[in-house]
Order: sequence, then C-alpha cells, then structure tokens
Amino acid sequence: MADQHLSFSLTSSFDQRLTLVISYLVFLSSFLFWPQSNSSIILWIKIGLLSALTVFFIWQGWRLSHWQCEFRLSTSGSGSFSNGQGFILVKKAFISAFVVVFYYQCVNDNKSKMMVVWSDMLTDTNYRHLCRLLCQQ
Repeated sequence: MADQHLSFSLTSSFDQRLTLVISYLVFLSSFLFWPQSNSSIILWIKIGLLSALTVFFIWQGWRLSHWQCEFRLSTSGSGSFSNGQGFILVKKAFISAFVVVFYYQCVNDNKSKMMVVWSDMLTDTNYRHLCRLLCQQ
C-alpha cells in the first residue's frame, strides 16, 4: 500500500484566541491577591507589571491573528512543513473532539516539540483526517 500524504493548513482560531483571553484574565486576577500597601513603590511596581502584562498579551494577540502553519503528514508518521523542514511523530497523540495534541521532532533537531490543533482550525473533514492519521501511529 502506498504511503498517503495529506496537507493541512492551520490558521488561528476562536478557541486559540479564547485561550489567550482566559490566560490573560488568570494573570490579571493574580493582582487581586497582592497585599494592600500604602507604599508608592509597591503601587508603581504593580502598575508597571500590569502594563507589561497587558502589552505582552496584546502583542501575543496580534501575533496570533497573523499566525498560520502548513504541513503535510503521511500515514508512516513523517511529514514536512511548508518551509521544507521535515519532521517525524515521536509520541502518542492526545485526540479529542475539541483538540488534538501531538509531538514531533524535526529531522535535524533532537528536541521534541508539541503542536496543539483546535478543531476549528481546520474544516471538519480535514480535522477527521488528521485524527485518523494520528490514531494510526
């Protein structure tokens, strides 16, 4: 049987942006647990940290809105990104109706990396194809 290759084109999704907003709110809520202080130094530290946190999450939101990833995956567990970088799947994937998490290792790198694919990043058909390919591994 021939090795089947399928292409996947990921773009940022509502679920990714929701996760970013929830993370921001969790970090923001941590400021509620800071002790009350009349010191202006502590106040300026809180304002500085709050500003840095807000700028960081706005920057991450902007990067997320421009994010995309294209890759090909074969039934043998090997694949390549659109830039030509090859990879292989290295661990068992976590597959659910909402998210797929799989680990890959680039050909010239020996560190495994994680990719999270939310179900709304792909069409329903492509999401099912990705799940089937990862289940075969």
